[in-house]
Amino acid sequence: MKNENPQPSLDVRDEFARLLPVPPERDFPSGRQPQLQEFVVNHLQDQNTAARTKRRIPRRRFALATGALAAVAAAAVVLTVATGGGSAPTEPDADPTAQAVHVFEMAASHAAVQPWTEPQPDQWFYIKFRDTRSGAMAEWKGNDGVGFDENWYRADGKDTRRYDRTGELVGTLTDMNHTEYPWLVTLPTEPTALLAALRQQIIDHHNGINPGRPPFYILPESEEEWNGTLFARIGDILSGNLLPPALTAGLYRAAAQIPDVTVAGEPVMIDGRETTAVGRISNGTTLGQMLLDPETHEYVGFRNLAITDFTYGGPSESAEPDPTDDDGEVITEKAGELLWENIRLAALIVDEPGDTA
Repeated sequence: MKNENPQPSLDVRDEFARLLPVPPERDFPSGRQPQLQEFVVNHLQDQNTAARTKRRIPRRRFALATGALAAVAAAAVVLTVATGGGSAPTEPDADPTAQAVHVFEMAASHAAVQPWTEPQPDQWFYIKFRDTRSGAMAEWKGNDGVGFDENWYRADGKDTRRYDRTGELVGTLTDMNHTEYPWLVTLPTEPTALLAALRQQIIDHHNGINPGRPPFYILPESEEEWNGTLFARIGDILSGNLLPPALTAGLYRAAAQIPDVTVAGEPVMIDGRETTAVGRISNGTTLGQMLLDPETHEYVGFRNLAITDFTYGGPSESAEPDPTDDDGEVITEKAGELLWENIRLAALIVDEPGDTA
């Protein structure tokens, strides 16, 4: 599809900055707001020059919102989220990326000294989540709202269990997140090597390492898409597993190496407590944020927000026809919408599926 959204030039940078609204009832540290405005405009320029790829999702094709007004709206929303969706920076004069590195290093240092007893092969990981989904696509799929999910994963990777709708504890279809503990503990803990191993796993999985299973991730087609996929992958691993301290620390340090990861300016409130939001923008349309406890530095959850209007559906000039598409049907997500939020409520090692303590 042709990109009809013109790139903002350097000549209009001041005009974009002028159009960015001042968030209401906020007092910024000296120089903070111009810094964030500069960050937003620079990001828009970088994002619009990056190669756009067509993402495939069930029954829909992905299309970006177009037009100069959409670019301005995106900038305004990014500024609002960046200054109102994470913990207050520890170092107010540092740039958002430096703050992210600092937050992840604090989390890594904390994780590295935690006590750990390796589970026996026949023990189970018990993980409980609260999952919130909203927005146009969630409504279309019928999975909008709040739900709770309890899962048990055997430490040797051979079995998973969860309750079905009748309340019976049954085996479940496994995916790359729920049966991989034996593989995860073989990963290098050095951040660069760890990122390379995760990248290779995604390639292998997409190329059929799990025969008969659909790919869990769309294979990225640009380095920018790889960065977003790896950041989300690290969030998935931290969310769905209990891991040895050195590996947990390595994952945080690997996340810190991913470009364009930034800390938001204010706490995200989760169940009445503040969390630090560290995230990155993907495809110029969504902001994925890892949520961490600012005092214990432990993992709390992950969420995804729309930062500009964008649509699913509609014709694609470069993609082959998909017979499962609903012709002409377009679903639009609105800027500022919380698309999904996954909060981990419990994570521990137990002896039997069904145990919760």
